[in-house]
Amino acid sequence: TNRSVTVNADAYGDGEFYFKARVVDQAGNWSESAVLKYYRDLTPPKAPVLLPFDTDRFGFAASSELNLLWEKNPSDTDIAGYSWTMTKAGDLNKIFNDSPRHSVNITDSQAEKLFAEIESKKDSYLAKGKKPPRSVLTKKDSMLFSNYKNGIYVFSVCAIDEVGNVGLPSSQIVVINKYKPFTYISGLNTKKDEYGNLVISVYGQD
Repeated sequence: TNRSVTVNADAYGDGEFYFKARVVDQAGNWSESAVLKYYRDLTPPKAPVLLPFDTDRFGFAASSELNLLWEKNPSDTDIAGYSWTMTKAGDLNKIFNDSPRHSVNITDSQAEKLFAEIESKKDSYLAKGKKPPRSVLTKKDSMLFSNYKNGIYVFSVCAIDEVGNVGLPSSQIVVINKYKPFTYISGLNTKKDEYGNLVISVYGQD
């Protein structure tokens, strides 16, 4: 006769646990043990280590193509991937804009004043950074950002392990001033006027 038995047991701490069960018949004969292995992991990964990114002589991101890199914590061995966010936390005065047609024309002291002000408000800017989603967005340890608009940004990245534990994020401030303005066609509309002439309207955005 088949009979089910429910057993409640506690697993303390992370690690491998084994549940073994065997049965005995009325004559006292014992069966071989059935084994169930269970791995308990509730410890999230540690925060990744953000690496320095390329900057120009003033401290702005070196180009409109921004490559941000990080490393996992050496103690983490089961990283499945990473989640990240890039949040605009503040605007940048137009005098700091640097584009192919309008090169930036500022003094060292102006740049030093700007970055000193950003440093003094660092905690405020970092607080504006959005938390990364609780799902793997990339398995790489880098992200390439192309032609983001000028401003003060907060980049945040966290590690996620193979069982889905999400670690705390690491964040850094990135100041971008090399946005390359461009325009693209976002819509096209055609109609005939009262005389039967075709009128074409083109809509664009930058």
